[in-house]
Amino acid sequence: MFVVDSTVTVLKVAVCCSGEDSGIELFYPNGTKETFASRLSQKLVTKRKEVIISLQRPPPGRYKLQRKLPNEWSVNVTAQSPVKLETEILEYTESGALPVLKGSPLAGKNYTFYVNIYNLGENGTCNDLILTDMLGNELFKIPIIQTTTRMAVRCAAIFSTPNEFFQLKLNGTDKNGFEFSRKNSLVFKPTNVKLRIIPPNTAVLGKEVLVYYEVENTGTINETYEVAISDDHSASVLPMRRQHTILAGDRSNGSFTMKPTLTSSILKYANFKTVLVTDIERPVCTVVTVNGSCNNSSLNTAQCHKYQWFAKAEITFKGTELENFTSSVGSATELVYDDISGLRHGPVNISIKGSCCTPSVVLAAVDTDGYIAQCRVEFSGGQIVTPMEFNDLDNSPVATDKSDGSYTVIVIAIVVGVIIVVVLSIIGFIAYRKFKQASYNVNYNVNQSIKEGIDKNQRPSIVEYHPVKLEEVSDEKENL
Repeated sequence: MFVVDSTVTVLKVAVCCSGEDSGIELFYPNGTKETFASRLSQKLVTKRKEVIISLQRPPPGRYKLQRKLPNEWSVNVTAQSPVKLETEILEYTESGALPVLKGSPLAGKNYTFYVNIYNLGENGTCNDLILTDMLGNELFKIPIIQTTTRMAVRCAAIFSTPNEFFQLKLNGTDKNGFEFSRKNSLVFKPTNVKLRIIPPNTAVLGKEVLVYYEVENTGTINETYEVAISDDHSASVLPMRRQHTILAGDRSNGSFTMKPTLTSSILKYANFKTVLVTDIERPVCTVVTVNGSCNNSSLNTAQCHKYQWFAKAEITFKGTELENFTSSVGSATELVYDDISGLRHGPVNISIKGSCCTPSVVLAAVDTDGYIAQCRVEFSGGQIVTPMEFNDLDNSPVATDKSDGSYTVIVIAIVVGVIIVVVLSIIGFIAYRKFKQASYNVNYNVNQSIKEGIDKNQRPSIVEYHPVKLEEVSDEKENL
């Protein structure tokens, strides 16, 4: 039995190889047997004794095929329908992109199945995605997410690849409510090896170029793989085959050499990257001379400016023009290079000098098409400059010469002598002030027996001197 949906316009049933007398009969969904009396139905037998039954505009439903003789037979049912399916399988990548799967899927890895169904109608739906084995037996069923646009019904499902050959079958419902099935004709053969190709960005006529690749064993046992390269431009250089024995879950790298000899040819790699072969050699930077180094004692901000370095590099190119040169540290270094005005081939010399305040530098040359060549020059082995104040350098202890004892004794004696003089001066000053205080605090009475120049009736003269407080004396001493 098989199901015909309402979108089918032509139905074809091929039975092999029963012969004309095998009594093949076809029954409609309502139980009526096809008699082939109408122009809409035909039956013929080929030279291979294959019976072909063709029906135009068959009614939807379940059909039954019956035979009279118990001969072995195989049945292939095909149909034509205006409903068109476009399917693709997308694989996940580390970058988050979803490229279309090319080649065999990896066993156990998740993939996304997308299908666009055209002419299904607004009421048409996707029901589920079924993975089947080669005999059509269901392996497992996956639910589907559906979106509908004016042009198509779009369905998506995420599935994990089984470790066996499989096909994809889509079940759905047409605009009249009848179920339909569409099986992808592709047979998927899962594998446990992943090959990633890393092609070059350019290819120069007559110059060798390396094509790198990576092989990963995604299986559970150790495997030996053979990687081969082939091209239709005779650009590959021997050897063209390499073997890798890889442990389970491990990976291995390799490369092939290519040397294009045909001008204006195009190299198209298996990952669909296209490279045009030209006679233009893009700029390449090579370090020629390095003078100076930055050791630990020079890698601080207090000393780094005292240590100088110098480097020289060479830029080779052909068939293009250089636009400018730059360094990664800008004005912290002095960059000198040859005049490049109108120059279409190298080499061009570059010299740069600086201090250990910038212990590494990257030189870059850019051509007029935007291709960049870079050189990295390292003077400190990857170490960086640390901040340090200038007075930090004077904090280290200084050794004392024990034999120079006389100098130390003289210094101490002088200091002690100065201290004694100062103390004695202060004590003397205080005593003097006290003496003055005691002398001035006296009443002077003029003796009346002295007659010359003194009036007897004059009252005695009294002079008073007030004592000065000690605090005031102390203040005067400090002011002195």
